[in-house]
This record gives sequence, C-alpha cells and structure tokens, in this order.
Amino acid sequence: MKLGTALSRLGERGQDGALEEAIEAYHAALEVSTRERDPDGWAKTQMNLGAVFQSLGERGQDGALDQAVDAHRAALEVLTRKRDPDGWARAQMNLGNALKILGERGRDGTLGEAVDAYRAALQFRTRERDPAGWALTHYNLAGAQIALFGKLRDRTLLLEAQSGLHGALEIWTEEAFPMYRPDTLARLAKVERLLEENP
Repeated sequence: MKLGTALSRLGERGQDGALEEAIEAYHAALEVSTRERDPDGWAKTQMNLGAVFQSLGERGQDGALDQAVDAHRAALEVLTRKRDPDGWARAQMNLGNALKILGERGRDGTLGEAVDAYRAALQFRTRERDPAGWALTHYNLAGAQIALFGKLRDRTLLLEAQSGLHGALEIWTEEAFPMYRPDTLARLAKVERLLEENP
C-alpha cells in the first residue's frame, strides 16, 4: 500500500503514468490484504484506490469515476459508522465527491446520491467533534446542492447550502483558515444570487 501511496502522490504532481502504476500497486496490495484477512487494511486500500480513480476521472479518463464510486462503496461495506465512524465519514465524503463530479457531467441521479453521502458524513463530522471537517463537508455539500438545484429547482437546497456555507465561514476565519475563504465566499455569493433570481 505504501508504494501505491507514493505513486499516487507522484501522479498528483503530474508524473506521467504514476497514477496507473498506483492502481496496479493497490490491486497487488488487495491480493495480500484481503477483506477476510485484514478488513481494515482492505477498506483503506479501497479508499486510496478510489482517490486515484477519481483523479484519473477528473482528468477525463472514461469509466474512472465509476470505478472510484465502486471502490468507495466497497470501503463502506467494512467501514461502518458503528465500527469506524471516522473512516466511515471520510469514505462518505469521498463517495460524495466522486458522485458529484459524475452528476455535474450529466449522470442522472448521482447529484442526489452525492447530497445524501455528504449529509451522512455530517452525522459524524459534527461542528463540535471536527470543526474543520464539518466546514469542508458543508462546502462540498453546497456544491452538490447548487448543481442539484439546477435540475430540481428546489429552493430548500439553496437555503440549506446558504446556512452550511455561513457556518463554514465561522470556522474558516481569516486568522485560522484564510486559504479557504475566497472559494467559500464565491460559492456563497452564487447561492445568494440564485436565491434572488428564484424567489
């Protein structure tokens, strides 16, 4: 698994072929760390595999996002909320990210599934327990809600996104997290513009 992680980092930095090699390394790790022998290691490897497939999907590789979704869903078979709530919340967030991209690219039903996955993550990633993770999840959830509003025209999606983004900005202050504020403010402005245009 360490080889796969190193290769995926190289791939994220733009090294040709490294992401594909990372997938091979993770598949090899899954042959050793089987679900039966090492369920936690197997689930973590599935999550890492999902992240690599998502990176390839973001770069336009056909079918990679579907493989990312499959890998994250496989991880969730082991990383249950009761058994590993933090891992479960991370896997829900990763699943939401992959589904959101599919939905933004026109795949029917996946935006609603992304919203459900982010909301599930928020069951554990509370503001009290994990403020930064809570804020990030609300930021991602708002992105899915904006996209889903474009299909359903349901203002409650925008109102929920508005509330979540305001909450995120309370965590992501200028002093503590200045790097996250510009994108969050821009997303909030988009939500508020859509609310004005759709009374």
